[in-house]
Amino acid sequence: MSERYFRTILGSSLLIIMYLDAKYALYTYIGIMFFEGITNLRIPIIISCLRYGELAESPVTNPFRVNFEAERALRLAVGVSLIISYTFFAELLWFIPWFIGIMLLSAGITNNCPIFATLKWLGFK
Repeated sequence: MSERYFRTILGSSLLIIMYLDAKYALYTYIGIMFFEGITNLRIPIIISCLRYGELAESPVTNPFRVNFEAERALRLAVGVSLIISYTFFAELLWFIPWFIGIMLLSAGITNNCPIFATLKWLGFK
């Protein structure tokens, strides 16, 4: 499973959760985003390891300014923005989770994520 397909799944599942107004499912979604962002145990990597065997890590030189992957930072940014907009300011920022879901879905479909591109531009791996 590639990151592109996983972003499509993330965006569509967030939109479904928001449509159904499933509060505990959204908290589980936020927990998964924080877990993946903090531990770097991403679901697409785990599925690839289970399907094709152990992934060999190649020695990598680090030409990046920040020694942190942009995909991890994207997941942490999604988790933080969801927790702030849905938990603390639900009445004022009700549109932010919908916007995040639509942007993740469109990023999965078009393979063009503005936040990911910005994080790469800032120097993340």
